[in-house]
Amino acid sequence: MRKEVPFFRPFIGNEDVEEVLRVLKSGWLTTGAITEKFEKEFCRSIGAGNCVFVNSGTAALHLLLDAYGVGPGDEVIVPAVTFIATAEAVEYTGAKVILADVDRESMNISVDDLARKITERTKAIIPVHIAGVPCEMDEIMRIAKERNILVIEDAAHAFLSFYRGKHVGISSDGAAFSFYATKPITTGEGGMVVTRRREVAELIRLKRLHGIKYEADVNGDIKRWKYDVVTHGYKYNATDFKAALGISQLKKATLMKKMRKREVEKYVELLRDCELIQLPVVPPHTDPSWHLFVVKLKVEKLTISRDRVIEELKKRGVGASMHFIPLYRFSIYRDRFREEDFPGAEFLFERVISLPLFPSMEDQEVEYVVKNLIDILEAYRK
Repeated sequence: MRKEVPFFRPFIGNEDVEEVLRVLKSGWLTTGAITEKFEKEFCRSIGAGNCVFVNSGTAALHLLLDAYGVGPGDEVIVPAVTFIATAEAVEYTGAKVILADVDRESMNISVDDLARKITERTKAIIPVHIAGVPCEMDEIMRIAKERNILVIEDAAHAFLSFYRGKHVGISSDGAAFSFYATKPITTGEGGMVVTRRREVAELIRLKRLHGIKYEADVNGDIKRWKYDVVTHGYKYNATDFKAALGISQLKKATLMKKMRKREVEKYVELLRDCELIQLPVVPPHTDPSWHLFVVKLKVEKLTISRDRVIEELKKRGVGASMHFIPLYRFSIYRDRFREEDFPGAEFLFERVISLPLFPSMEDQEVEYVVKNLIDILEAYRK
């Protein structure tokens, strides 16, 4: 019997609705006290020093690069496999994007290729924790420190991801988290800047809203009609009702991760013996968020492409996806990079498929996805 299993289903409960409704009824909707509360609670949840809530993970990346002075003449190394936002944030600054290949197993940036791509113009490296599996941060930080290069983590997938016992994003120069609808916690749209340096956080607070600095009276109350513009900035501030949803989501974040992990374990149990796929590789010193469940098709054993597998699953009501199209394959980068320079990314591009995964997913839904995936692959086995 045909069922419908979406790629993702939001985990929004009455408690989330009540928190947002409380803000909507308060009369104050934009950046305010609830935003500040969310920032403090997010910092506490991951052990960070300073957090700044903004309107997207892309904005968080841009603000970090901007605050650290990345600009024209600089180069920033980005993995070839990531969402376009990682590279776009670099482009916003006027710096040049340099692509590094990725590891075939983890799908994260190749440390060896990263090291080869460093020049005297390299200002920053942006490791991306794909699917929530942490990059090899010890090696990346060692290389960066030796050459005085910034490390700014794209942690869009990685809330509640741990590397050697520490939450990702708190040991580098800064990190950008995302709260898009499908992420480990959501505010619908939104992002968080994390940095150890208070002066960087304060500069970003100014830059997220046009560089405006408000005056306060003797009691510390802000005079919103009287302000100065002390630096060039952007319209990147977030809203209190989004922050309210974020606070509510934080309260059940650990539960949602456990629910995702349980379904991952179910997937692994059912797919372990399938000879036509490779399961995700998770280094023993990491604890991923399980934002995505990505398998690799053994295309050399199949007469069907990855694209066709996704289409066949769709016909059966299964919402599979693909993360990500390598950046050099997009029109805007084709004249700057060659496919043959990225063997790891090309290997993955032919093979990876992201299966449905969300906190409220039921065992029968996992079973339905697996049954149909195996049926399709067996039908096209060489």
